[in-house]
Amino acid sequence: MSRPAVPDRLEFVANWRKACFAAFLLAWFLYFNWSSLRVHFAPDDMMNLAYYFRAGPWRLAGALMTPWTGFYRPMGGLFYMTLFAGAGLNPAPYHAAVLMLLAASVWLTYRFARLLGCGELAAGLVALVMAYHPGLSNLYYNSGFVYDVLCLFFYLAAFVYYARVRKSGRALRPGETAVFLVLFLCALQSKEMAGTLPVALLAYEWLYQHRVRDARWVLGLAAALDVASVCGKLFGAGALISQPGYGPVLSVGRLIDFQHVMLSDVFVNWHYPVWPIWVGLGVTALTSVWWLGWQAKAPAPQLALRFCWVFSIVIAPLPIEFLKGRSAACLAIPAVGLAVFAAVAITEAAKLAGRRREVTAAVVVAAVCLWAHRIHYLKGWLVSSAMARLGQTGWDTIGQFRALDPHVRPGSQVVFLHDPSTDLETASIAELWFRDRTVEIHLQRQNPLPPEELAKMDALFDFQNGKLVRVK
Repeated sequence: MSRPAVPDRLEFVANWRKACFAAFLLAWFLYFNWSSLRVHFAPDDMMNLAYYFRAGPWRLAGALMTPWTGFYRPMGGLFYMTLFAGAGLNPAPYHAAVLMLLAASVWLTYRFARLLGCGELAAGLVALVMAYHPGLSNLYYNSGFVYDVLCLFFYLAAFVYYARVRKSGRALRPGETAVFLVLFLCALQSKEMAGTLPVALLAYEWLYQHRVRDARWVLGLAAALDVASVCGKLFGAGALISQPGYGPVLSVGRLIDFQHVMLSDVFVNWHYPVWPIWVGLGVTALTSVWWLGWQAKAPAPQLALRFCWVFSIVIAPLPIEFLKGRSAACLAIPAVGLAVFAAVAITEAAKLAGRRREVTAAVVVAAVCLWAHRIHYLKGWLVSSAMARLGQTGWDTIGQFRALDPHVRPGSQVVFLHDPSTDLETASIAELWFRDRTVEIHLQRQNPLPPEELAKMDALFDFQNGKLVRVK
């Protein structure tokens, strides 16, 4: 029997190495994220679910295809309503769905890095970082941030699909253009962060392909979708920009504050100045340009450094950097670019430090061990307690509804005399419990009704000593 050819043995070893790393990555992901399945709903989950429930399936379906209407993030509505139909008010399936989307995004992150020219080692480090990142912690356990999860997934899917075709040296065919635009529309309908994708792809074309004219129709159509979405956010019914917290403040001070928060969260550097990070990012990018210029023949790692600097610092943060309070999960897309930048810098520095593969391996293993120790400590010290506290009041309220199991007639007017929440969470839970859009829920705490009006109500509920009881 003849021995297998050397190339076949090398391919077998390479595939075995990839399989082992994939298993290690999955184990890493589950180790840090499995506990998310035990987390309660966030207060925003209840209000989001009630909003999409009131809208109804037909309005939600129409909003998915019409970004100019200004309907609030309809891909999130598709996520919530699909799970609500089967899981009701059980949070575990929602968290499981979020984790599946995040696991897929980790793989897309690896493909993103590879398409930018990173080696397998650097791309693997990027995937490892994004599998769990304490600076983005609420991305992994707070299902109220599902909009960021969906946007990250579809943004990376659209970029990877586009770049994979363009890397082959040809323009996208009509069918491929349609697939790309659907992915981009899904990202736009998930969250506003997706609006930067056409600009990011233009930067990719400039640095990597040098034939922007081959992509002008695809990018033009993407830009048209982008403009339609922006018009919906600015002028549509219930325009997002008119809501509290979504009005941008165009100032240098806000820009500097945002960059400080972003670098602190992404590099988990909350107790020390961020200026060394700024210096490191700038020196690394400028050194690449100084050595090799901007010519097309620059090595792939240098191209990746340049693209990711422009992508993470200039392009990706644009939709949120002039808004107040955007941090953690909101930084998922810029964090991918910064992770690629850091992974390339580490692996290239290891190669320069010693030509032997053992030196590179030692540097990478040390970096992974330090990162694992850091994120394990931060999850135990900072994140686990936040996970335990999240949504406790709402979960107790859901438990009271299950214990009482109340029912009302269609078209009823229902009043809660007292309720434990400080916002509209109780009303949202009641609306979802009854599953009837004709039932009207009123919180006496919000707008007190006089006794004669209360007497006309069809059903009265009260929380007495923390227990839900039916008064009428």
